[in-house]
Amino acid sequence: VSAKDQPGNLTLKTRKAAQGPQTSDRSEFRVQLEAKEKKALADRKKAEA
Repeated sequence: VSAKDQPGNLTLKTRKAAQGPQTSDRSEFRVQLEAKEKKALADRKKAEA
């Protein structure tokens, strides 16, 4: 077991994983989320029209 994989660092890793995507993926994740929300909004407007 390397120093990187000590329990202290492991809990930090799992905590970060539990928070969702890492910072590199987070912006991409947010873009996808916003696109879904915009599409849902457009679909709702179409349904009402």
